Amino acid sequence: MDYRRIPIAMAIILSVGLAGCSQNGYVQATMPVFGGSPTVSEAPVQPVPSQEPAGTETEAGTGYVVTLDPGHQAEESRILEPIGPESDVMKARVSSGTLGIITKIPEHELVLDISLRVRAILVEKGIEVVMTRTTDDVDLSNIDRARIANESDSDLFVRIHANGADDTEVSGISAYYPGAGNNWTGHLSDDSRRASLMILEGIVRETGAKDRGARASNSYTGINWSEVPVTIIETGFMTNPNEDKLLSTDEYRQKVASGVADGIIQYLGL
Repeated sequence: MDYRRIPIAMAIILSVGLAGCSQNGYVQATMPVFGGSPTVSEAPVQPVPSQEPAGTETEAGTGYVVTLDPGHQAEESRILEPIGPESDVMKARVSSGTLGIITKIPEHELVLDISLRVRAILVEKGIEVVMTRTTDDVDLSNIDRARIANESDSDLFVRIHANGADDTEVSGISAYYPGAGNNWTGHLSDDSRRASLMILEGIVRETGAKDRGARASNSYTGINWSEVPVTIIETGFMTNPNEDKLLSTDEYRQKVASGVADGIIQYLGL
């Protein structure tokens, strides 16, 4: 079966202008299929263009479209889906994400807030922004999220996450992009790497956080199903007490968002 022809389940895409590890910040093992057909969602996406936030003057439209994907959601889904088109390797549709070691803030809440801040900055620059979600109460698999970016004909797909590790001293910002040898998205590797490095540089410049670098990875479902340049940005380690507390503050979140937005704007050549 050609899974690329299966429409996605559901997407809440609201744009009224005004975050190697796994999808939950830890290393995940991929799982082989033991029989039966994978469950993939089935409902069309109807992206809605960004609108200017009330009381904000924006520049003329640039013609660029960026999809922002705040990682995870309130409820995980352990139903399996193929890691890439026509793949027999399966992963959970969406994992639960990590949790602040001190603040107990869930990753899905943190990265949604940061993503909305990024959207506000981009809209002011005249960039059309598509959000995969604007609430935590959604049911979107990682395939669903990639398909939103694809069907929106985005110039860049930015997946915003936060990280976690067993070692609570580990901290810093990192990024992931498809490797040149990726069977599905290798042709997007150069552009995706360039975007990753620019966004990573922007966040580090704004926050002073440790630069953990950008790495190629072929293990992310949301990357493997993308048809446009794509990056996963890990905005810090919620398992590090100091970084967790920083990420809970309005000031630091705004710095992270500014860095993400600056990198995207640089990538687009604006």
